[in-house]
Amino acid sequence: MKIGIQETAQENRSLRYQGEFLSRDGIRWKVRLLQESDAPYPVVGEFHFPAEKPLVIEWKEVDKLEPVQASCATLTVVSKVDRQYIDLYTMEVGSVLLEVYRNGVLYWCGTMDTELYEEPFSYEKEYEVSMTFSDFAMLERVNFSGSGACTLEDLLADCIKNARLSSAYMTGGISCYISTSMLDIPADSNVFRELCLYSDNFYDEEEEPMTQREVLDEVLRPFALRLVQRCGGLYLYDLNAFQTVFEPHLIEWQGTDAVLGVDNVYKNVNVSFSPYERTDLFKKDIDIRSFAQESAGVVRESTYESYFKPDLSFDFRLYTNNESASGLILNANARIYKINPLTSGDESLGIAWRVLTDTNEESVCNLQNGLGAGTDLMTFNKQILIPSTCGVPLPSMNYRSNLSLKIKLSLLLDGRYNPFKDAGTYNSKEEYEYWQNNVRALYVPAEIHLLDRDGKIAYSYINVQGASLVGGYWWEGDYGMWGSAGKTGCVISFLNTGDATQGWDGGWKDCCTHNAVMTLGVAGDVYLENIMAATKTGAMYMDLPPDLFGYSLEIKIKSGIYKDAGLGVLGLKNSYSPLSAEDERHARWLLYQMPEIELLDGYKNSIDSKDISYTSWLNRSAREKLELDTVIGCGLRETNDRGLGVLLRSSTLAPVYEFSRQDTTMSLEKLLIGTIYSNYHRRMNVLFGTVKLLSGIGTYTDRSEPGTYVLLSDVQDLIADESDMKIVEVEPDNYEGIEYEETV
Repeated sequence: MKIGIQETAQENRSLRYQGEFLSRDGIRWKVRLLQESDAPYPVVGEFHFPAEKPLVIEWKEVDKLEPVQASCATLTVVSKVDRQYIDLYTMEVGSVLLEVYRNGVLYWCGTMDTELYEEPFSYEKEYEVSMTFSDFAMLERVNFSGSGACTLEDLLADCIKNARLSSAYMTGGISCYISTSMLDIPADSNVFRELCLYSDNFYDEEEEPMTQREVLDEVLRPFALRLVQRCGGLYLYDLNAFQTVFEPHLIEWQGTDAVLGVDNVYKNVNVSFSPYERTDLFKKDIDIRSFAQESAGVVRESTYESYFKPDLSFDFRLYTNNESASGLILNANARIYKINPLTSGDESLGIAWRVLTDTNEESVCNLQNGLGAGTDLMTFNKQILIPSTCGVPLPSMNYRSNLSLKIKLSLLLDGRYNPFKDAGTYNSKEEYEYWQNNVRALYVPAEIHLLDRDGKIAYSYINVQGASLVGGYWWEGDYGMWGSAGKTGCVISFLNTGDATQGWDGGWKDCCTHNAVMTLGVAGDVYLENIMAATKTGAMYMDLPPDLFGYSLEIKIKSGIYKDAGLGVLGLKNSYSPLSAEDERHARWLLYQMPEIELLDGYKNSIDSKDISYTSWLNRSAREKLELDTVIGCGLRETNDRGLGVLLRSSTLAPVYEFSRQDTTMSLEKLLIGTIYSNYHRRMNVLFGTVKLLSGIGTYTDRSEPGTYVLLSDVQDLIADESDMKIVEVEPDNYEGIEYEETV
């Protein structure tokens, strides 16, 4: 099996230096140094090599289950003139590539680490300069930047591209020897193409990504896979498959430094998988340091300073929205606001749509935006992932298996000059009483969509039909622009917290799920306190459709406000209408705090995500315990895991619960324990010393200690045709006698 890699257009390298030397056994080694440039270099420099160790390639020792066996090369050349190679030190990391050829065939390549360059400073010429190159070090400098569902093949190929190795590797791809297979799929199929994962899994709660090296390690680890560059190619293998593909090569000892030792033996092993459920889909925090301050002012208690001395109340600041907050796009006329309380109010941060102050005030915060509905005010365009509810539906699925959505949004619509002080002669009493006498509830128009894996609208949430509010439900497809088709759409409700005779009293209000009239009686026939008692306040709740496979959430909060005027002292009419021009005249403030969006279970409770842990004995006589943590793996059917790290089928986005290896079918974590058990339950031989150059890829054996061995480390002196190596004995996977203990 091969994993292809599409070469990126950015690798425009030209030959800068080259040179050749012969080994003691007559092997011709050629070295080419290529550097990124817009045009070929007019002159290609010639490398001159010292007699001893001109080129050494090293695969440092790593455990036989470590996912990546990286390598580095140390090139030593003679500087014929003073500081001949010092300009390479100033090059961008990754822009200089070393290619090594063995008898005309590519043998090794890697990028130059310019931060490690040094040369003698006491000599004018004819001194040696050493330069270091590595194959996968670039991955530690590049952050992961993927989005959406990606196949494991694409994730792996992206890591290799970012290593910026030879174009020959892009053409040849990765040679794979993988014994893990999937059910209902041919055994020789590309498992990494059949599996996918959500990119959100590689970002933490603060949206900070992993490095590409971390992604590479975590993709390979649960499959017990190793990636290595050897003899001019990239190879991906597990120990089980590796032993069946290659005939062990007999090592040829050189000298008298050969040593026989033993590998580690472990008492037991614990493999833990963290599914990583991101239930906090959007947080209200904004880093205002990324926004430019536009205007600021201290709002005083009164507009009549001739009657009162200056009474500082709260500090109010506006910031331009020239940059979008993470996952948020704002209307061009909106502003970010920040309130710092002094003698009134509470600290808050969010979106300002209307702010009016008197012209004789020091404050200059004037946003003359109308309040009528129209354009998008803020859009959460990040396509927040809604993981699968349970994969393939089970007969025993119950209500708790589904998911719910919780949206918290706070609104301030107020006519008072200071919305945090009592209304009075000098604090807009007229405007305050106007809202009390004319409005019972407010509604913010919104669009709430579930998007499929192609970004198309699959479901739309509706709680408005015509001029009436109805119980919320999901409409399959797109209901079109808000306000069309008989005003069908969605609103977020804000009810007053007073009694039945009181209207809108201003200040901050939290949104609510308002289905009360539908359940309690005819419109206009229910008192406000009954509505409030039956309404779930503090947030808007909605059940999500069942059996979602990788859908994502998009929320648009529209500009403008609708109202419910009520009927005298009775409750709401369960209807809404646009604000009038008179309503707008009495409105001084319209502020929105940043929303919070959370994923809940079917009972509207927070989801308690737990790690899945598997434990097994290996050798009870041993002392050490082996602990492995994985970030991708198999979920559990019985717990209906929705974690971002759960592996999915690429074709359906349904979770994969089991894999097969050696005619054994179980979870990936248990198969990994099987590989660990087979290679660490007894003492395995370790051989190390100097041997004839190990120029190929495969397994090894020895006349005196027969068995199958794989490479732990290798330091190759190319001019001497020698390897200072370390190899360890391995065995095929064996699952007999393993006792698994499972905890969640």
